[in-house]
Amino acid sequence: ILGDDLRRVCCPSAAGVVPADADDPLLGLPALFATTVAAGRLWLRGGPRPDAWIGHSSGEYAAAVLSGALEAVETMRLVARRARALSTLEPGGMARVRRGAESIPDLLDRFPGLEIAAQNSPRSSVLAGSTAVITRLVDELGDDATRVRISVPGHSTHVVSAMPELRDAASGLTAHDPRGLLYSCLTAGPVAAEQVGDPEHWADHLRGSVRFDETLARIADDLGGAFTVVDLGPGSVLASLTRECAPTGLQRIVTLADDDGGLRRSGVLRALGQVYVAGHDVRPEDLLTGRRGAHPLPRYPFDRTRAWAEPDGTTPAASPSELRRR
Repeated sequence: ILGDDLRRVCCPSAAGVVPADADDPLLGLPALFATTVAAGRLWLRGGPRPDAWIGHSSGEYAAAVLSGALEAVETMRLVARRARALSTLEPGGMARVRRGAESIPDLLDRFPGLEIAAQNSPRSSVLAGSTAVITRLVDELGDDATRVRISVPGHSTHVVSAMPELRDAASGLTAHDPRGLLYSCLTAGPVAAEQVGDPEHWADHLRGSVRFDETLARIADDLGGAFTVVDLGPGSVLASLTRECAPTGLQRIVTLADDDGGLRRSGVLRALGQVYVAGHDVRPEDLLTGRRGAHPLPRYPFDRTRAWAEPDGTTPAASPSELRRR
């Protein structure tokens, strides 16, 4: 469907392929889906199964697969067709602003053409618009605005023309009731097989705003107690947003990504240790199957300097009587 290699975005050096621009939705969005599902499946082999699932924007496709609500291969085709449809649209942009919902109307008045793409937290929102208006917004707000690394103004009227293609791509999906509660940031509530398998849901999801903060608050209310959030995707943006939302009952936030934002087995094992400390049961042995052997250790520059105390012949020896007096 894509006619290209996702490894050009995910792991170009390891795969020995020419790197591709991750900002291009044609490869960037399918690569994000693939890496999140792969890391999530690795997590599920050793970690506790979540009581609830939430995905931000395209992350909702990964959440649907990992919860068992959608089939992986079918959803990969859907994500690929979605990415292709978005890549044909007029270029635009998105920006993350340090503003809560109450401050957004003023920005929409100051910058005509902006639209609310996501309400992330009480202190963070995402706005979408043409390249010109996003550039002007970022320039004028300075440190209070950060450009999102994507060339399409998603979750806005700019993507309406791609909705028929997505509606067609989502027809015939095999849907199941999720294992655990699956929440949609489109409706800010739980969804079942009927909604997940409805092509209209995914078409509306493309256009509608992401209500992440409201959905996270709903999850906290439904769980009704202490809970741990595990961020399965690359980077730690969602972990930061969750911390800003500070939902009632939040006990701990765990990320699989390493400091550089990459997803590796070592990060999954580290996260398992963190949730174990939080009191959850884990199965790390399920991630350690297969061939094992000696692991190379970092070299140490032994100086081989003798540090034993040697008599230098200058100290007079004490007599036995002197030793007794001491």
